[in-house]
Amino acid sequence: MALLRSFVTLLACAAIGTQAAPAVEQLQSRGAARRQAQNADAVRLQFMSDILGAPASSSMVKDLSSDAITNVIVSKTDPAKDAPVSPAFTASEAVNTTQSNLVARSFVTGASLDDLKLHQAYAAASYCLAGIENWTCRERCSGPTAGTIVVKKFDTLATNTVGFVGYNPSQKAIIVSFRGTLSIRNAVADLKFFKIDADYRLNRVKVPNGAKIHGGFADAYNAAASTVRSAVQQILNGPGKGFDIHVVGHSMGGAIGILGAIDLYDFLGESFGNRIKTYSYGEPRVGNQAWANWVYTLPFFSNMFRVTHNNDIVPHLPPKSFDFLHHRAEYWITSKGDLSNCDDSLGEAAACAGSVIIPSIAAHLIGYFDIAFGDRLAGFFLSDPVLFNYHLGDLDDFHFPHCTWQTAVDSDGTLKEVVLLYHSPTRSTPVVLALSKDEDDFGQLVAHLAKNRFFPEKFWCHFSAGFMRMVDPAYRLSTKTPHPEVNFKMCLGPDGVKLCQQALKKKPLSDQLIRLTSSPDHLAAAMDLYSTVPSIDFDPRMLHSRFHYGVIEPSSTATTPRLLCIAGVNVHSADYKLAVIGSVATRPGFRGAGYATACVATCVLQLLEEAGCRPDRIGLNVEETNAHARRIYDKLGFLPVHTILEGEFVLHVDDQ
Repeated sequence: MALLRSFVTLLACAAIGTQAAPAVEQLQSRGAARRQAQNADAVRLQFMSDILGAPASSSMVKDLSSDAITNVIVSKTDPAKDAPVSPAFTASEAVNTTQSNLVARSFVTGASLDDLKLHQAYAAASYCLAGIENWTCRERCSGPTAGTIVVKKFDTLATNTVGFVGYNPSQKAIIVSFRGTLSIRNAVADLKFFKIDADYRLNRVKVPNGAKIHGGFADAYNAAASTVRSAVQQILNGPGKGFDIHVVGHSMGGAIGILGAIDLYDFLGESFGNRIKTYSYGEPRVGNQAWANWVYTLPFFSNMFRVTHNNDIVPHLPPKSFDFLHHRAEYWITSKGDLSNCDDSLGEAAACAGSVIIPSIAAHLIGYFDIAFGDRLAGFFLSDPVLFNYHLGDLDDFHFPHCTWQTAVDSDGTLKEVVLLYHSPTRSTPVVLALSKDEDDFGQLVAHLAKNRFFPEKFWCHFSAGFMRMVDPAYRLSTKTPHPEVNFKMCLGPDGVKLCQQALKKKPLSDQLIRLTSSPDHLAAAMDLYSTVPSIDFDPRMLHSRFHYGVIEPSSTATTPRLLCIAGVNVHSADYKLAVIGSVATRPGFRGAGYATACVATCVLQLLEEAGCRPDRIGLNVEETNAHARRIYDKLGFLPVHTILEGEFVLHVDDQ
């Protein structure tokens, strides 16, 4: 998975290329297995072969900047060239624009373009369920979508199937909207390429033999099918009698949507054959060729709109080499923002999304008309979820109202750098997260913020190298931390589960190890322990994560414990599938007994066993000087990934 994520990161960076200096803007609001995959290395190798259009070698997977990859890309762009690609090389430059390709598509304007933009807003609205009950999700709920009434929201935890059903009286349309995955990088890395028979739940509609669909997408729709059917029927029996049904979705939501539209046609009957429309944006491949051909024989085939954008990576998945093929009809947004009606009557159009050599994740979230899909912040942080684990945690509802986000954006709206300011409801000192990806862009942003007094007079900061220089002379380290603390960001490695299990077997503490709750007695016990270790930062609300474990004194009880050691989860996000372990503390006089090892190992194993909560990544931070803690984490399989600095900053007296 790590290799594929790295490859995807390379693709996204190549798509950005050399841009103008970023602008600064402020964001103060947010948009809120059934079968086993094939061998991961083989999938990555095949995926790279499909993307490059040439056989890939294992060395290419290991070295993503190798000359072998460069030469393939350049030779496909211009066979006469055989030279390294410059840093400014972008995917749009690699698009084959020969005359034979250009005549295979025509441009879309006017009412048809407006219709696709309208339904893109409905698809984007599914990413902000917290604001749609009263239809108040900013630009997604204004203009032509104004007046929409939401009848039912759905959010199935097991399959992450999220969306809503509503209707718009002025459009005389019922809207069924499916959200895509919030973590597009997880989606790219974890796509399961298995297929099942396409008659997955159909009763009346006959599917040809051999038609297959993606089993994971079928599971995802099945999880919400009853809710969707019921809500649509409710509207048809009431205020929406005679209305058409418009099914929309982005990313995985687009795949779920096409399956949903077929299911609704099967459920409602032939009279709805000309009353169903589908609109998908960045939809992955859903079925095999037999299924794709059959879909275009359905009565509502002329009202199917599959929109792709420039070098969006998701429409290239699952790979065609796994016997998947797109259904018609593709509408491609070019790198210049033009919309083309593609000729895919003989299969996928080579002149549209199929002409792109280097796909990008950024193009999946931004560039589908005027509204960004998902959360731009999440899209940025997921480029390195270990570095930005606390940032992702702060996107959760508990933290977000207390955060202000300052960003550097490129001319096309792509986020380049982010600085976060968090005012805790329980702490007096604000916290700033200032971790950079690119020093130049980051420097411009930080200098702008320091000059305009964005930072408080005093704040605790997690920062990247260079931050001190960038805020000087306006801000300096305080006397509390005259020198910055060096911390390692660590992430559970591939051997972590086995090592945690071995650690618990080596020192069983079943009689002393308890799971802490937010009860008054457990909270008091935790506060008592942390009072003996004042250097540990603890917020009482952390117990609400439900993943805090403690070792109690043998003479005490689980109800009213005296804790000897504690470890817990400070950040746990089901949406972004990550957790961060922190606030590990051992009472003085009991260190070296293996209690911290047992607590941390239990946190890890319980996180991975809890239904519906399993994270893809478990991280933690540890001070460079804490050699004892580092040995514990090494023993449990945590690997150092990043180095960051911490310290308290104050406004310099001369500048007050």
